[in-house]
Amino acid sequence: VWWQPLGEGLGLNERLSSIAQFEGETIIGGGFTAAGTVPANRVARWTGEGWEPLGAGFDNSNVEALLEWDDGSGPALFAAGSFATSGGQAVNRIAKWNGITWEAVAGGADTNVTSLVIFDDGTGSALYAAGNFQNIGGQAISRVAQWDGTTWHPVGIGPDAFVRDMTVFEDGSAPQG
Repeated sequence: VWWQPLGEGLGLNERLSSIAQFEGETIIGGGFTAAGTVPANRVARWTGEGWEPLGAGFDNSNVEALLEWDDGSGPALFAAGSFATSGGQAVNRIAKWNGITWEAVAGGADTNVTSLVIFDDGTGSALYAAGNFQNIGGQAISRVAQWDGTTWHPVGIGPDAFVRDMTVFEDGSAPQG
């Protein structure tokens, strides 16, 4: 298999940080302002024929992570990064695509959210967010948080340093959900 461009790609020196599949389309996020020749504020989708912006996108800050997760109301696309607004509305570094616009997830976080993963600890699937935040969803939670679709929860006491990325490792000792 050889690498092939999707359309005209991104502009010179534009940053791509995340790629996800959502509703059969490839979604990209990063620090770009255009996908090919199409204006797209840090998030765009490949339709199979060309790039399109995904709503208003985000302000002049990066999208660091994109992830599809069913939060109980059907599959949804989540974005995380250093952005504060989308289309003039506050989304505070973590947002959910509702099919038309980006909306804040429980008030968002006080600073960067850099990674998203899905994990089932035996109590059901949950979205985990990590970054440099000290407050998420109006709660004092340090750098790693679990979203159950309704509420943010702390994960232990949280790390004492910026978390840039996470992954799920199944070693066989955790309950299987």
